[in-house]
Amino acid sequence: MSIEKYITPHSFDALEMKDILEFHDRTKLKPISSMSFFLRTGLYMDSIRGAQEASRNYKATPSYDTELINVDVPERLYKAIEQRRSCRSFDLKKPFNRSGLLRSLMSCTPTRKAQAHVDDSIYLNFRPYPSPGGLYPVEIHLLEPTNNGFELKYFNPNTSTLHMIRRDISVTEVENALCVGSDKSLVHTTRGAILLSVLWERTVIKYGIAGYRFALIELGIVSQHLSLILADQDIETLNWGAFYDDKGTDLLGADPSLETLGSVIWYGK
Repeated sequence: MSIEKYITPHSFDALEMKDILEFHDRTKLKPISSMSFFLRTGLYMDSIRGAQEASRNYKATPSYDTELINVDVPERLYKAIEQRRSCRSFDLKKPFNRSGLLRSLMSCTPTRKAQAHVDDSIYLNFRPYPSPGGLYPVEIHLLEPTNNGFELKYFNPNTSTLHMIRRDISVTEVENALCVGSDKSLVHTTRGAILLSVLWERTVIKYGIAGYRFALIELGIVSQHLSLILADQDIETLNWGAFYDDKGTDLLGADPSLETLGSVIWYGK
């Protein structure tokens, strides 16, 4: 039996996509909404109340029947965890080893293969991080500076390859898309950015409205996975959400009805 639609566009209709995209649109940062965003976060950061809340960012629990955890953590893992931090001051003068960046991408490639139970001629590739139904709605892109601006490449985890999507992207376009507010310094001081996009339909087709939640969960998983691997490679990172959603999606050259920019990881030294 032949399949008329396969992978993109998908073989099933995701009737919930309209509602999901309408909801997602209300969560986006746009030029008009970013003004209240900065006012609110600024007031929080500069208030005693905000500092008090940030110092108590854990759940209060009863003190009885408590187990103290005292186990050894492998040295290399401990070092990576300890080094993982949000770096807001990158330095282009420091030497940078791009191989470490490429190793972090390689850590997202499939580690095992299995046959589909419905057809043993179909093989499924599973990556090292958990994904809802093994559908992997999060895609990885690499934005790197060049002498003529920036280049955008798509990382294919199944073939361990980078595919050129766009060349000669202007610095202004990157600034206007990825930097909400007046501070554009990240564009000029980092070694580049990993752009994580989400194909909502991949999970919505299987899980319905819950597919939106599952895709967001994977977005966080991939961000943390890459951040720890980059820390292990002595590369500083900054997980970043202060970007304009629509402009960021345009930067990817993506169809916003199918794919949107979900998160940004700036990297450097």
